[in-house]
Amino acid sequence: AKLNKWFELFLIKRIMPAFLKIGFNEPCVSLLFKMAAPSWEAMGPLLDEKLRIFPHIDKELKKIRAGFILQKEKETQYKESIRYLNSQQLFRQFNQNHDKTSLLNILDEIVTSWTVLPRAYGLLEKKQAKFLPCYLKHINSEQNPIFLRILLKIIIEFSANYSLRHIHNDDFRQNMCEALFYGYAAMFWHNLRKPADGYEEMLLFDIFYQWTIKLIKQESLTNTDIQNTLEDMNKFRDLFFPLVNTFGFTKYCVIDSGWFLVPIRHGETGIAAALNHFGSGKLLIRNTTRGGVSYIEVPKSLWLFLRKMKTILPYEKPKTKKFFLTFMLKLKNGYQKNFKNTNKSRPLRFACPRVLQMVNDFSRSFPERP
Repeated sequence: AKLNKWFELFLIKRIMPAFLKIGFNEPCVSLLFKMAAPSWEAMGPLLDEKLRIFPHIDKELKKIRAGFILQKEKETQYKESIRYLNSQQLFRQFNQNHDKTSLLNILDEIVTSWTVLPRAYGLLEKKQAKFLPCYLKHINSEQNPIFLRILLKIIIEFSANYSLRHIHNDDFRQNMCEALFYGYAAMFWHNLRKPADGYEEMLLFDIFYQWTIKLIKQESLTNTDIQNTLEDMNKFRDLFFPLVNTFGFTKYCVIDSGWFLVPIRHGETGIAAALNHFGSGKLLIRNTTRGGVSYIEVPKSLWLFLRKMKTILPYEKPKTKKFFLTFMLKLKNGYQKNFKNTNKSRPLRFACPRVLQMVNDFSRSFPERP
């Protein structure tokens, strides 16, 4: 569809830079907004370069944010209040706080963006294009990391669902569905390998991944290549960020330790996965790390990992360097603590001194400390 002049300028000067900042690339953004351009133009016309904010939408979003923050504060206070209670005290408090009246009040208090802000495919109206400028404004200014991730999830899903819902030419719907799938799959790989600056710990790759699953179910995409692409995405997602099963042990698959340079770029979550892989987590298994690596093999595995890390560190951005060095410090502290508390089984007794020596040598070679 031919774009109105004002929308073309707005796309280039405002929308494109904002979406590139949160992990998109130019082809994907162009596809998103050009496939449903006539509907997106319902937000305007916007005759200047500034983001136009609609007061009632801005007010609604601020109200939702305030409710969300208050809810999280209550949850934190409640967790602190029960932290040191025994089982009988916990049961008594649960009964006091969960009578019929309290349960009804909970429903009135909970205000979440999932039920109020537009993002669900089946409910999106053309006039809701006006929410886009407001979302972009709040993403730029949001300081609360939990609510920021919610906003990022909303805008990634909202933009795709809106474009698909109000596609300009429905005759090309199947082709556009496949194009969007591959576009979001490309964003998954891009953000997995290299998270967007400032959003390293938001796990944007997972938001793109979750939406591709919804698209496949919604549109019944049965293309073999699409199914294979999804399997590859799922495989690497689970390798880097393993799930935990009912018994508390990580579902792991032994892989080259060098791969863990990737998840560490995502901050705390990736660091925890790497620590489990190298055996520095809170829970020790008898002969292997939680990543399935034999303790006897840990020194060799870690040495290969550190060699690769030393190669790439000079080219990493400052925040990523901090993540790597934080990982090293926690690895060292974890091994020192676990070695003191263990019965000093032979494999761990063999590995621990060598691991600590390697970590110390590596840390001294870098002036930057976490």
